[in-house]
Amino acid sequence: MSAKLVNKSYRVSDLVLKDGSGEGFADFSTLMESIVSDVEPESWESNGGPGTLRPYPQNLSLIVSQTSRGHEALDDYLQEHRDVKAGE
Repeated sequence: MSAKLVNKSYRVSDLVLKDGSGEGFADFSTLMESIVSDVEPESWESNGGPGTLRPYPQNLSLIVSQTSRGHEALDDYLQEHRDVKAGE
């Protein structure tokens, strides 16, 4: 029996915009690659799991389909990155 997937949207403008101004090029690829390799790696579709993530550039978000455990880990991961960025 597989775990139930939950869909959730994550606003990531502060992590994907290169200049931090709210304008310019959004780099979703780098963030998505690091999420797939660092957050519950075995749970992502590209690694054989059921979870998916895709960019939604219209509002600078990621749309994530993941287990509750995966979402908790992703919340922690994004907060850690925000904390590091705030300390720069």
